[in-house]
Amino acid sequence: MDVARTQAALRLIARGFEELAAALGEAEDAGEDERTARVIEEWGGEG
Repeated sequence: MDVARTQAALRLIARGFEELAAALGEAEDAGEDERTARVIEEWGGEG
């Protein structure tokens, strides 16, 4: 497995999700800590 290419692909996917979230019209521009807290709250122990 090419680790560097896999890491680059994951970063690209993450940027795509950021763009998608922005396109959906998020009311406030949440910082990374706030986004992390939201994910943990939503997924809890499942993810």
